[in-house]
Amino acid sequence: MTKLSSQAAAAVASLPITYEAGLRARVLSVSGEVGWAGRAAAALRTQPESIVVVERPVRSSTDELVGREDRVVIDSAWAHNPTVADATALLRASTDPLVELHVDAPEGDDLHQWVFEALLLLDRLVGVAALEILDETVDRFVATGMTPDGRALSVTAARTDSFGGSAHIRSIGTSQTITVDFFDPDTARPPLLSVDTTDQFVVMPTAWETASREAWRQAASIARSSAPVRQLDLSSFRNQMQHFPLH
Repeated sequence: MTKLSSQAAAAVASLPITYEAGLRARVLSVSGEVGWAGRAAAALRTQPESIVVVERPVRSSTDELVGREDRVVIDSAWAHNPTVADATALLRASTDPLVELHVDAPEGDDLHQWVFEALLLLDRLVGVAALEILDETVDRFVATGMTPDGRALSVTAARTDSFGGSAHIRSIGTSQTITVDFFDPDTARPPLLSVDTTDQFVVMPTAWETASREAWRQAASIARSSAPVRQLDLSSFRNQMQHFPLH
């Protein structure tokens, strides 16, 4: 790919999804600020085909949306990133006994919200069956847990002076380490996905695209379907709220 075509692809990847005219009124969006679940529930009563909760919704109870998992897409920071599918295939095929997640949160941002976004990502990648918080302050977070297949989880978070938040996942075994790094979704930096074994170090190809584009694609797919299927977003959000509740 030439430098010019690469720049063009990056520009396209940053643009919002364009819906055909007949679809626009059937997909609604609600802000992810405080109270978003109530607003989404109210919007669903107008009977749209699907709803996108935008702007990285804050931690909140989703009791008002029970049973509506087939209609709601949550536009989180990383969970809809295109690299998630490739990373999930590698990580779930692995038998490595330990999975580590480290989150960097910028000064001035809500560290706990960045941790929550990373847990939504981790849930997509390997699943989060249990989480025990060991240390939690405004500047750091430490927890241990377990995946559904019995692998140990280690979750840490700290402040960073770099731009934007990031999430770094490592699956560590005796003969290989799988690493995937996700960077601030407001930058045009693609994720890094690599496999390090005793024989070789392989960097997998990735492409940058905003996670929001995939969220809106899923909402369009729901609207076009005659029988929408259950989405992972609300279920995962609800599960991580149980693991990391509001105080």
